[in-house]
Amino acid sequence: MQSAPLFRRNYINFCKNDKGEKFMKQRYFTSASTMSDKTCSSSKEEGNNKKEKKKVGKFNEKKNDNSGEKEDDKENMLNESENFEKEDEGKKEINYETYNKIDLINKIKRIKKDMEEKIVDNKILKEKYLSVLAENENLRNRYMKEIENSKLYCISNFAKSLLDVADNLALAIKNINEESLKQNEEINNIYKGIQMTETILHNIFNKYGIDKYNPINEKFNPLFHEAIFEINDSTKEKGTVATVIQQGYKIKDRILRAAKVGVVKN
Repeated sequence: MQSAPLFRRNYINFCKNDKGEKFMKQRYFTSASTMSDKTCSSSKEEGNNKKEKKKVGKFNEKKNDNSGEKEDDKENMLNESENFEKEDEGKKEINYETYNKIDLINKIKRIKKDMEEKIVDNKILKEKYLSVLAENENLRNRYMKEIENSKLYCISNFAKSLLDVADNLALAIKNINEESLKQNEEINNIYKGIQMTETILHNIFNKYGIDKYNPINEKFNPLFHEAIFEINDSTKEKGTVATVIQQGYKIKDRILRAAKVGVVKN
């Protein structure tokens, strides 16, 4: 292997020869062309890089602009959505308030209607209650009256059967002559006994509300009187009782036996 000074010396001698000059020229031109190509390619690359940078810058600017616009659009959309949500919330609040008002009004109407129905039902029930109460009171009064009447008039049939005894006693007393009483002491004693019996009988009648009534000069009433005959009497008004054939009796306010009478005809 050659040393460095020897290689340098040989290289210089080679360059001085014709072949060496041609070789160097060719090498120079090739290196120059390669350098120019490199410079051109580098300039082209620089141009392309600049264009690409410009494009990238424009793209970035556009991108930034677009991103700004997009951000603005996003902000606008967010603002619109917020406004819409606020409006929707306001509408919801308004709708909720109106719904509450309507619901409250409907509830009040229902309550009012129920109250009116309850008032009507209460009135009907009150009327029914009062009607039932009045009916029960009437039934109680009727029952008490029936009990009282049964107590008062339960002896009606028995008392009516005793009226014949009273009539006979009255007829016996009426037919006894005063002269015979004075002349005959036994007849006088019988007469006193009959009087005492009649008095005791009428006391018993009075005890149970049985009374004798005299209808002389009363207006004829078929409920209290039984007309046996008619007579002419100018001194009395027509249709009045002129004479009594058989006494009438009452037990309390009921007729136990109607009086048998003669009525004025004219």
